[in-house]
Amino acid sequence: MKDIIHYLLNIEQKAERFYHKCAFFYQDNPPYHDFLHTLCQEEKWHYEILSDILVKHKNKLEEIPSSVKIDYSHKNSTNVFYFQKCFEMNENELTDELILNCIVDAEYSEWNDLFLYVIDQVSTIDAKIEPMRKEMQKHLLLIEEFFAQYQQSNLKLIKKFKAIKEVWNFTVLIADDDSVIQKLLQSILKKKYQVTVVDNGDQARTLIDSHDFDVIISDVEMKGMNGIDLCKNLEKKKPDLLNRLVFISGNPEYEDQLSNNIAAFISKPFHLGEILKVVRQIIMNQAK
Repeated sequence: MKDIIHYLLNIEQKAERFYHKCAFFYQDNPPYHDFLHTLCQEEKWHYEILSDILVKHKNKLEEIPSSVKIDYSHKNSTNVFYFQKCFEMNENELTDELILNCIVDAEYSEWNDLFLYVIDQVSTIDAKIEPMRKEMQKHLLLIEEFFAQYQQSNLKLIKKFKAIKEVWNFTVLIADDDSVIQKLLQSILKKKYQVTVVDNGDQARTLIDSHDFDVIISDVEMKGMNGIDLCKNLEKKKPDLLNRLVFISGNPEYEDQLSNNIAAFISKPFHLGEILKVVRQIIMNQAK
């Protein structure tokens, strides 16, 4: 296991250096610069996580059997040399196509599979490692959104990236007693997220007690426990979930009353894109 972690540390370091150079290359192009700078910081964080694993679990790692052996051909397939080659290029040799293809090829390669393998193995001795899967999925969402916004015409690149399997299912809880709204929200969100639907605050509270939802969308006026009471219950028992709570209501009077305590308040009628944007922001803003 130690050999695999050392190997991954080598890749993470090269990836960080590559993205740092690319971010500098695009310093006059804010969207590209910010995107690549974020990737650079994420690779740096991955490096720190792996380094911490080696330090904290040095002896226990010896006891974890490994079914994977790193060899020369495997190193080639995981782009370790590709990152190095691109890093050594002069700035006038770098192109949009080369950089973006390098990103997709890296995400598509065995590199991430090995990282997930380490997470699964080490989580048996350190449960704090498991949330790394969620962070990796956020990483993929960031890249997917960038391509969708700035590389719409590059259908080949987008298709290749979409073929990358998900490593985590983000979960959304919808509490609304209007079956039409339920079906609408479920329809637009289930394409990207795992969606659970309930009819009122009581059912939502029960599920929240036993599940960790990434986003909670609730109507305000419902039979039984309404949205306001659900909010008060969360404020008392799980205040950290308030920054995941979204209210949807056709009564504007509730906005001033509730918007300061929750993640977002969406007024009816709403744009479908607004729902997707808010859910995405809540997920991406969750602390590591």
